[in-house]
Amino acid sequence: MRVCNNCGTMMEDNMVVCPNCLKTIDGTEQMIAPTYYPYVPMPQQTPQLGLKWANFLGYFSLWLGALIEVISGVKCLEIAGTETMYLGLGLVCIVAAIFSVIAAIKIIKRMKDAKLFVCALYALDIVSTVIAMLMSSSYGEFAWNRIISIMVSVSMIFINNYYFDNRKDIFIN
Repeated sequence: MRVCNNCGTMMEDNMVVCPNCLKTIDGTEQMIAPTYYPYVPMPQQTPQLGLKWANFLGYFSLWLGALIEVISGVKCLEIAGTETMYLGLGLVCIVAAIFSVIAAIKIIKRMKDAKLFVCALYALDIVSTVIAMLMSSSYGEFAWNRIISIMVSVSMIFINNYYFDNRKDIFIN
């Protein structure tokens, strides 16, 4: 092996031009013996757990949910004079919007209690869906989509609980 006089790049003995600086090799370069290092196994690293779900919740989903909850809450409060259930549903929607914004901020700041707020938000979704079911049943309607909504919210509580439990070392503030 040789070392280029111009740039210090190591190169093979049979090279006529430095692969780095393209200077012609004239034979006056320093010769060095190749160095062999014994195999040293690298320590096993634990895999990094991803934050894509937390970032999706914190930067997009919870903000969009808050906007939808505010719109729904305002609409319910506008017609609350005719139905007292609309007043309750409107207030639950507004509280859910507030929880959504707080949960998003807590996720972005990687705070310890982010899990609590996310799970509480889904619990509020269950409450608002149950209120909506009671309102629709008073009109003789039964909507399967509300049952599905409750099942999704319950699933999201378990999923987020599991997700945040596995990332306790990240949510520490």
